[in-house]
Amino acid sequence: MATHVAQRRDLTQVAQEEREVRVEDYLNDKLQTIADLAGIDALLEDVRQQQGLLEQQVCKVIIVQHLALICCSCEKHRTLLMTPPKPPKSIQKSFFSRYRRLRHKPLMWIVDL
Repeated sequence: MATHVAQRRDLTQVAQEEREVRVEDYLNDKLQTIADLAGIDALLEDVRQQQGLLEQQVCKVIIVQHLALICCSCEKHRTLLMTPPKPPKSIQKSFFSRYRRLRHKPLMWIVDL
């Protein structure tokens, strides 16, 4: 268990280091001269826009996943509602025992009509 936690911590640390390297590479690519510093506001705005688009994409994916779960749940519920209920065994036995008793008796009540 402790090795599992240590491995997870190592993976988190590696992911953080990779993220830092990518940010550093991005900034090195965009800021190569002193003149590039003048456009840093535009660069930050581009980064914010990209972040906003990524957040929208994540939200859409989450919504689609929730809708899929809801549809699956609705389908299961619909199937349950469409399945006819089974009568309890005691009621079923009572019905069949009464049916067997009355099956061979003449229908006297029809004569009364």
